[in-house]
Amino acid sequence: MIEFFMKRSLLVAFSVALFFLFFFMVKDEREMKLQVRQAGDSFIEGLRIINKKNGSSDWVLTAARADFADNGRTAHLTDIRVSVENRGLTLRADKGLYNMADKTLFAEGKATAIAKGYAVTADRVKFDSRSEKIRSDGNVNVESKKFNVRGKGMDIDNAKQTMRIYGDVKATFYR
Repeated sequence: MIEFFMKRSLLVAFSVALFFLFFFMVKDEREMKLQVRQAGDSFIEGLRIINKKNGSSDWVLTAARADFADNGRTAHLTDIRVSVENRGLTLRADKGLYNMADKTLFAEGKATAIAKGYAVTADRVKFDSRSEKIRSDGNVNVESKKFNVRGKGMDIDNAKQTMRIYGDVKATFYR
């Protein structure tokens, strides 16, 4: 009879020890997964940032994906679209970098801005939402039904509705 109780108590002790071992292994694995998630950079799919001015929507930035870096201060964006609703301007780019602090967008590669009756395509575009300016030091092409202008380097002041192209300007006007 004593052998039966010793075997049974040994079996119970062994079962309890296995249970606690399993419990701590699962707990450590969860903590490790949580630490990996917190240590790495974060991302959001389907990002939408709305900037309001005087109570109404000033511009809306959407992106298919945003990978955050620098503790959330910058976001690497893909499939970008910025709509400046009160000006009728839409800026599109494949990828870029958005700075959360100063609200600037640096579009990499080709970016296209479409507005009332014209389209501007440029390389390496910087959109500064605070000053409502778009700047590029790369190639620029402006197309409309009445003209086509090509050049290198540009500034667009959306608040003043002005555009300047700085170098190698070639213009074609249509009747």
